[in-house]
Amino acid sequence: MTWSNRRKLFILTGIFLFLAVLVALPVFLVTYQAPSCFDKKQNQSEGGVDCGGQCTLLCETTIAKPKVLWVRSFRVSKGIYNAVVYVENPNLDSGASVAPYTIYLRDANSQIVERKGTTFITPGKTFAIFETGIKTGERVPLKTEFDFAEGIAWTKNIQREPVLTFENMELTSEDKHPRLTAGIKNGSLLSVNNIEVVAVMYDAGDNAIASSRTTVDSVGPESSEQIVFTWPEPFSSIAVRQELLYRLITH
Repeated sequence: MTWSNRRKLFILTGIFLFLAVLVALPVFLVTYQAPSCFDKKQNQSEGGVDCGGQCTLLCETTIAKPKVLWVRSFRVSKGIYNAVVYVENPNLDSGASVAPYTIYLRDANSQIVERKGTTFITPGKTFAIFETGIKTGERVPLKTEFDFAEGIAWTKNIQREPVLTFENMELTSEDKHPRLTAGIKNGSLLSVNNIEVVAVMYDAGDNAIASSRTTVDSVGPESSEQIVFTWPEPFSSIAVRQELLYRLITH
């Protein structure tokens, strides 16, 4: 190849590259999407697709599953039951704003009814999921089961709930219409709002025999409010201990 031909080839190559850049750069600028936590790709410092690393959403492989310590259903009146699921979240810095679940009530032969619902999971919290007014007709449930749905969206959350305490718990009218009263105390300097409280009653064998729920709109700074739980029928056995579990309703 002569020097003249090489020079022409060099010039043509330069023109081609210039035109390629001139066309490709605008296309790149229009179509390029910076890596994000919503691009359905594993990039950045992510531990999986759009999870882990700098993303708020956590990868399921890094999450310990919530522990269902027990689940029970309690007769309220004929054909009407409440169900309670006692759950522990071992993840101290992660929770879920929406956690779908199903509760199954079964008799000796088959499933009576199922109740679907959603809850939220607070970081590092032991809490109760309470379902009320489950109708079973003439059939009596002998077994209660519970399942969380797959694919719960876990997110980082290091915010801690304020510490509330309970005082002056008193159970009355246990032989007719049991009534439990207590004070819920806020020792902090800020008001605490939208509180759900579940009461669980236990017999001498430490078996849960009844449960009820109430909500408290607000407890002011360094103050307390009275809460009341009632049942329309006597308990199935004598209650010797009560446990109150609270969490803040933020969803």
